[in-house]
Amino acid sequence: MILVSIVIMGIMGIPIGNPKFITNAIALESTFIVLAALSLWRLKYTLVPNMIIAIVVIIGNTASPKHIEIMSTFEPLGNAIVLIVGGYLLQGCFQQQI
Repeated sequence: MILVSIVIMGIMGIPIGNPKFITNAIALESTFIVLAALSLWRLKYTLVPNMIIAIVVIIGNTASPKHIEIMSTFEPLGNAIVLIVGGYLLQGCFQQQI
C-alpha cells in the first residue's frame, strides 16, 4: 500500500516539477511502479532495491537547495506538499515497514 501511495504521489508530482528533470522523474516513477508490481509477486526480491531507492530519494530531497527552499517556504504549496509527503513521510513509512 505504501508503494502504491508513493507511485500516486510521484504521478501527481511529475507535472508540477521542473520540466528540465522530466526524464529523470519518469524513470524514477517507472522504477517505483515496477517495484510495486514485483512486490505483489515476490516481496523478498524487492526489499533491498526499494530500500536503496527510498534512501536515494530522501538524500536527494535533502541535498537539493531548491527542494529545501520549497519545503521551508511552502512556495509553491503543491510542490511542497508532494515533496514532504512523497519524499519523506511515505519513504520513511516504507523504511519502517521493512
